Amino acid sequence: MKMIIYGINILFLTLAFTVCASKPASVSDELDIAIHDASDYLNENIPTGSKIVFLNVQSDSSTLSDYIIDEFIANMVRNRKYVVVDRQQLDIIRTEQNFQLSGEVADNQALEIGRFLGAQTIVSARTSIVGDRYRLSVRALNVQTAQVQGQYNHNIDTSETITALLKNNSNTAALSSAKVQTFISPMRRNPTQSIQTISNYHSPAIEGTVTFDYSNNNGRYSIGQNEQMFEIMFTKASDRSIYVYNDPPTISTIALVKDESNIRLIANADNYDTSSRTRTPNINQIIILKNINGFYAAIKIIEIKDDTRGAINDEVKFEYLIQVNGSSNFTNSTTVSIPSQIIPTVSNYHSPAIEGTVTFDYSNNNGRYSIGQNEQMFEIMFSKASDRSIYVINDPPTISTIALVKDITDIRLIANADNYDTSSRTRTPNVNQIIVLKNINGFYAAIKILEVKDDTRGAINDEVKFEYVIQVNGSSNFTKK
Repeated sequence: MKMIIYGINILFLTLAFTVCASKPASVSDELDIAIHDASDYLNENIPTGSKIVFLNVQSDSSTLSDYIIDEFIANMVRNRKYVVVDRQQLDIIRTEQNFQLSGEVADNQALEIGRFLGAQTIVSARTSIVGDRYRLSVRALNVQTAQVQGQYNHNIDTSETITALLKNNSNTAALSSAKVQTFISPMRRNPTQSIQTISNYHSPAIEGTVTFDYSNNNGRYSIGQNEQMFEIMFTKASDRSIYVYNDPPTISTIALVKDESNIRLIANADNYDTSSRTRTPNINQIIILKNINGFYAAIKIIEIKDDTRGAINDEVKFEYLIQVNGSSNFTNSTTVSIPSQIIPTVSNYHSPAIEGTVTFDYSNNNGRYSIGQNEQMFEIMFSKASDRSIYVINDPPTISTIALVKDITDIRLIANADNYDTSSRTRTPNVNQIIVLKNINGFYAAIKILEVKDDTRGAINDEVKFEYVIQVNGSSNFTKK
């Protein structure tokens, strides 16, 4: 089943209450029971007084999603334990900051929204079909740490409410077959190596080796980026095999390869059967995936761990390769290397080089432009100030601190980046001023604003031109490369 999100439905309460919750005695439908039980579970796991952003339910029915959201909101009001952010508040911020909230919202995007709104917790839910039953899954994420505060699953055998809602939803069939591309922040890495990313559930490289605890993140792990994005969904089979599904919205088909154990010897991925929703590869077998944009990827299962068979965790280790040339022939795959110079990339919003000069229309991509790669990744967020200055904000998840340099106009003369004040979330450099950034891995970068254009002051576009240097040696001293 293909899941899509139907907008953002959230409620704002201006007062935080402290009275305990109570379940209405009239609840009898299994869906309502599941929602109430999930609410009680969240009450036990989310601190009282927390500010919450409640994102909508992933479902194959808009009416079902709306009903579940409304019931959760009603329970939160009844529980009187939380401050919940209002939809109107979110719409205002979306307009001001150009947030794009249509389609499926990835974890990193949801957390960024939560941080911007000053929330402590993001709550989301999804419905799915397991056999002849529905399953309601609810998850709460801590906005600051990205840790799961609670995960609640409830199987629903029968529900007159679900039947009625699905019957009333005239768009269910069309929505069930729709595909929505998942957009993830442009966190790019060197595609020639296996890497660890900021997210535990995404590797943007075009090839690599991954070890993933599939008991987390609903069993989903993403590889690639942009048009070459593949979200892989695993569930437990045994310690010798694992289930792989084509449920994620980025996936069109999956196929099991039984006659070849080397990905690079697959001459035509279209030769393999794609008729099943689920495949069960054994260790050393290969799964071919085709995404909704027509690109191919292949994963080879290397190792499986099962916590019911003596292992500490549920883990799958796999190697993968994405065909960025769009071909179904993996024998002609080429590995792309990225030199330390300015080069064209797939995205207009990322330069992987360690230094260079960039011109960026900051009205696009939520004002975000990424420089560097791997541990030296910096996602810079710009917002309009004027045609002489620009706002730089430290909201992106790769950024730890930002500082404004007023006493030096040459990046290579900064002897100690730690000398500059990092206490503010936003800095406003003028043309020819420098911003020093420190990322979450402790590396430093500096950008110098060369030119600013403002479409409200005579320019055709909103543009910022800047030069940048990344200190790949980890030093705060930019006088030493």
